[in-house]
Amino acid sequence: MEDRTCSRYEDISQRDKILAELNTQRHAREFLDLVVKVQDMEFPCHQAVLASTPYFKVMFSSSFTERTSKIVELHGIDSDGFSKILDFLYTGEIRITQDDIHDILQAAHMLQVDKITEYCQTFIEERYDLSNCLSAMRLSDLYGFSDLREQARKDTLSNFSWLSQSEEFLTLSGEELLDLLTDKKLHVTDEENIVDAVIRWLDHDPENRRTAIVSIFQEIHLMSVRVSTLKKLELHSVIQDSPECLAIVAAAKEKHL
Repeated sequence: MEDRTCSRYEDISQRDKILAELNTQRHAREFLDLVVKVQDMEFPCHQAVLASTPYFKVMFSSSFTERTSKIVELHGIDSDGFSKILDFLYTGEIRITQDDIHDILQAAHMLQVDKITEYCQTFIEERYDLSNCLSAMRLSDLYGFSDLREQARKDTLSNFSWLSQSEEFLTLSGEELLDLLTDKKLHVTDEENIVDAVIRWLDHDPENRRTAIVSIFQEIHLMSVRVSTLKKLELHSVIQDSPECLAIVAAAKEKHL
């Protein structure tokens, strides 16, 4: 039998109204109880809104000094990235662009806003092609996008020679480049392509890369390149300063005799 002594009413829009009102208060700087400092920027806000994320909930619920402090300083993220995260917490919306996705991902990852991390992954996947597969591979490594990482790495290894002409290639770390060169699935038409790519990478920042070049040289099959190429390598200033590299080149030249 229906209980006629009680009725339930629901206004679904009330949830949105509360969030909208809190956002209005934020912009009007009314009833705020916390300031978050990121770099040289200050963000007045509501502690309760921030506590909707695991990162801040732990911070405000633990013995951290931030629990009772009215000012919280964050390090390791960009102020623009945090601004986008904060807007999302108040509105449920975020606008991601190619220019700010790195900052947004970094902030979302640190603050454990998983939904934004998902949006960033979708953003990358929707725009993925060969021209940005190096960037996609590196971001996937950093943030654990396993499927995207697998595809991007496969494309990088299959198109190494073409990608080595890109600006993104020049920003690879020594460890990242070595990781690609030692992968058995690396595809190049000949070893000359690898030598050209490595020298181009080295010349982009010779002073900071001279320590990495020895390990990289050890992975190049120099016996497969022309003698004329080996002679050019011997004349390279960084290689001339490395007895280990010169020895590797000399050993390869002897095989041609």
